[in-house]
Amino acid sequence: MSFEARGRCSAPREFVMKMQIRLISQGEIDSVLRIQARCYGADFQESGAAFLGKLAAFPRGAVGVFANGEMVGYVFCFPWARGEAVPLNGAGLDHCRPKDCLYIHDLAVLPHMRGAACSRALVEHVRRLAADEGLDAFALVAVQEAAHYWRRWGFVER
Repeated sequence: MSFEARGRCSAPREFVMKMQIRLISQGEIDSVLRIQARCYGADFQESGAAFLGKLAAFPRGAVGVFANGEMVGYVFCFPWARGEAVPLNGAGLDHCRPKDCLYIHDLAVLPHMRGAACSRALVEHVRRLAADEGLDAFALVAVQEAAHYWRRWGFVER
């Protein structure tokens, strides 16, 4: 899917940028790690192996947003059981309980691209994916004071 972003972001001038959302390939995990390093503190860093495990377990849930051919954001999500968080660096997604929600494990957008509708496009993709999977519930763990962001999407703390 492609979309056009108009606005200011954190840059001082107006812009129009063509962006694309598509599945992430194994060869792009270094870009994921680069974005993760810019967006999360040391306590929330995951290994490349963990991301590769999530990609292998549910490829449709590993999606990047690209501007001018460069990954500027990503989301990793997968079917899961409500009430159970996935530990950081947990690569395997084998699970014996019924999967009754789409778990948004990680969503990150480079700081200079915030405000350019990147995260909106990723969340809307996740919503469509959940519908395709027959799931009508979502779960996540908000970190680094991101709860306010997720509340805007209708999430409530439990």
